[in-house]
Amino acid sequence: MFYVRSKNRIGCTYRVSSTYAEFPDEPDYGPECGLLFSRESISKLAPEFKSMLSGSMVATALLGFRGVCLFSEQKWEKVRTVFERLPNVDFEARRLQRVALGYATPLEASCPFVIPVTLQSYARLTGDDVLIVFEDDYAEVWSDQNVGDSLSPDPS
Repeated sequence: MFYVRSKNRIGCTYRVSSTYAEFPDEPDYGPECGLLFSRESISKLAPEFKSMLSGSMVATALLGFRGVCLFSEQKWEKVRTVFERLPNVDFEARRLQRVALGYATPLEASCPFVIPVTLQSYARLTGDDVLIVFEDDYAEVWSDQNVGDSLSPDPS
């Protein structure tokens, strides 16, 4: 485990593994295919994230980095409201809305923890990735490569 600082926040990082899974005959399982993470294994690895993993979450993407954002259901409702209230006449606000709201995927507590292929592709997740827990209701999943790139000094 190591710590990262991002926009005045400090997060704990953990290496997490997942496997590709398909659930074509289980429409109630959320995403039909994507990376399957073990809630139990992650709970043991990142105890501060345990309460969020035991409930429903929302996975999405945000502009500015190639990672998957995980929000508790309660925090997502607050964040979603902020996104929806952004002015549609502002180009950057519309871009943020399209990405955050467009990629938003509910991850029900009663279903397997699957990050859908669309988010897997966006974040370039490989199955051997990094979980960064910032708060008990917010975390991010990054590919190992993207974390390394973001921590590298700016070449300019």
